[in-house]
Amino acid sequence: MENKYKCLEVDDSEIYRLRYQVYVQEKKFIDKDNKKFIKDNMVTDDIDKVSHQFGVYYEDKLVATARYNCNVNSQIETLKYFPEYNENYLKSLSNTKKDHLVLIEITRIALDINFRNSYASVILFFTIFEHALKKYAVDGMVLKLREREKQLENLYLNFGCKILDESSKLINIYGSGDGDIYRYGYMLLSEFPEDLSNLKACKVLGRICDGYYKEKVDKVLERIRSYNGYTQC
Repeated sequence: MENKYKCLEVDDSEIYRLRYQVYVQEKKFIDKDNKKFIKDNMVTDDIDKVSHQFGVYYEDKLVATARYNCNVNSQIETLKYFPEYNENYLKSLSNTKKDHLVLIEITRIALDINFRNSYASVILFFTIFEHALKKYAVDGMVLKLREREKQLENLYLNFGCKILDESSKLINIYGSGDGDIYRYGYMLLSEFPEDLSNLKACKVLGRICDGYYKEKVDKVLERIRSYNGYTQC
């Protein structure tokens, strides 16, 4: 299969326009008059300034986007909702490595309606993890999911994620927001095993684009195995 998809870290206004198309026009997650997030038919916020933005292009058309950050404060904010995991996680770290949380937080996912059952979303998530692994030596990711987004939930599960706590339904992540735009149905967390090849998403990647992604998955596996456990950022 010819590799018609490409996923890049980009600073592209089309990312914010795709968010507007999905969040405002289609899903109505954000009210079109919300001046805090919307300007010139684009959806953006302050986190965009400190996060890594990625776009998936199909024959030069932007079809999927998401961002991630590896910010200690945001990860503590996320982990505090899962005290049972947080306790075990911290116990597993040495005193030196406790200063380096190794989870990335992925947010602002938007998929073109015509590409939601395509390879775009799998390529997007894998590329984000590949990038974060090189930059921060992460070994997992945290995702926020709206209750109505069944397709995204299935995608996360294919990446080995699990819902840690049913009581996390409809929690207000940011604490000070108003309205449903802040409310998420679930939070999911994935700890990546030493053998990513068992994950359904990676098996899919191994079959597409003439082996291009199989080679990339293999390189990621080599990097994970070389860490021998938690690695300081």
